[in-house]
Amino acid sequence: MSEYVFLIKNTSHGQFHLMDDESYPDPSDVWTEEALTNRVAVTDGFVGISVLQDMPEVEVTLVVGETCPAEVLAAWDHAVECSLRVASGRLLVSPCIPMSDDEVFQVELPPGNYRLCVLCGWFDSFRITENQREYYRIYLTQGPDSPVRVLKRRVWLDQQRGWSDVQTLT
Repeated sequence: MSEYVFLIKNTSHGQFHLMDDESYPDPSDVWTEEALTNRVAVTDGFVGISVLQDMPEVEVTLVVGETCPAEVLAAWDHAVECSLRVASGRLLVSPCIPMSDDEVFQVELPPGNYRLCVLCGWFDSFRITENQREYYRIYLTQGPDSPVRVLKRRVWLDQQRGWSDVQTLT
């Protein structure tokens, strides 16, 4: 198992990406209503992750070679599984529109199909202060290509101006 921690300083357009280094996806079509609700958009060689606020600093922990333990899953507000093909063996983690090469992180992996478990936190705070940041933990293991599966979900309730209770969907 390997663990990496990245600080993505500018999540413009309310998202950050994990993608194969040799993938050139057009993510414009993947942000459907379902993808926005799930907070994950997937296309060939690309996974986009929707953040709660536009332009925050986001801390991303990537755990390679380990599946998400049930006791870890219980502590998070939102959890989604999805697939990603990393044909080149180089996974890129970056903001939607990197302003410099320093904002793009690269992780070497054996080429192949991967299963991701994306965990999202900070749903209890609609506004994050400057001393806090959103955080995400992503488990990445080799595995077959399979559809997006929501394990836990919280949604924003406009009328109540707050987050729903956690809905466990597994």
